[in-house]
Amino acid sequence: MTKQEFFVLASKYAEGSCSTEEREAFEEYFEKLYSKGSPLDSWTLSKIEQTRLRLITNIQSEMNQETTAKIGQKRKVRNIVWSAAAAIALLIGTGWLVWSIQPEETPTQMSYINKSTGKGQKTTITLDDGSRVRLNSESSISFPEIFSEDRREIELVGEAFFEVQKDENRPFIVTTHNLQTTVLGTSFNINAYDTLSVGVALVSGQVKVKPIGHKSELNKSDFYLNPGESVRYNDVSGHIRKEYFDEKKITAWKDNIIYMADADYDKVFNQLSHWYGVEFRFENAPSEMWNYSGEFKDMSLELVMNTIGYSKGFEFQIRNDVVEVKFNN
Repeated sequence: MTKQEFFVLASKYAEGSCSTEEREAFEEYFEKLYSKGSPLDSWTLSKIEQTRLRLITNIQSEMNQETTAKIGQKRKVRNIVWSAAAAIALLIGTGWLVWSIQPEETPTQMSYINKSTGKGQKTTITLDDGSRVRLNSESSISFPEIFSEDRREIELVGEAFFEVQKDENRPFIVTTHNLQTTVLGTSFNINAYDTLSVGVALVSGQVKVKPIGHKSELNKSDFYLNPGESVRYNDVSGHIRKEYFDEKKITAWKDNIIYMADADYDKVFNQLSHWYGVEFRFENAPSEMWNYSGEFKDMSLELVMNTIGYSKGFEFQIRNDVVEVKFNN
């Protein structure tokens, strides 16, 4: 009999709704709980479940303390079963046992949650430990519904900003295609849109970055970042570069700000396509090299395009999720 079957049958027994066969099966199985080699040993029981079963035993023991000396062994066992059933009924009545009637799980089973965003979408996720993740568009993360006792692990594709609750006993580990970032409590940004080139930028606290790509043997040392420092790892060359960064340039997106600093033509329209979830189609090409800087917060695509078009000389039409751009050469 499994743990689930036992609790279901115990509930029916306490309610008096067992069939004759079920009652006999329960009483026979309950007797075994007091014999050597208890079936409880073969179950995967949580500490709470073990405590509750012991409580059942203690209650029935008190109820039979004065009567067991006066009755025979067979009747003694039956009396134990009935009194234990009364104890079970008490636990059910207070709601203590209801949660235990659920499918059997092994210690290795873990429920994972997957969150993702499409073009032009962003979302904020609060994790089991209270940490917060701001997920950029066209990104996804995977994490356990409940973190383990010794670590907090996240898998990321795309870009996210993390605000991690401090927990010295459980490091917070973010794994991308080719980098592993470990922290205890801090805030940082990871950009992993390009699986061959991943960047980590630290805003506060301290993180340890470890290359795990196919050429990671070229960089066997861990890299520690202080606030204002970033690293970018190239999985093709195996090289990792550490440098300082402009915090606003890296993290403005999480505050719904489009921030461009000396951006070229490709970067401007790639960023707008990513932000608004649209496709750009061009007529002609820019007649000069672009070097555009601008900042837009909570503005419509039309207003943004009007501002950039006035500066850079192009006209445009927005048709659903397609933007036609014509340069005035």
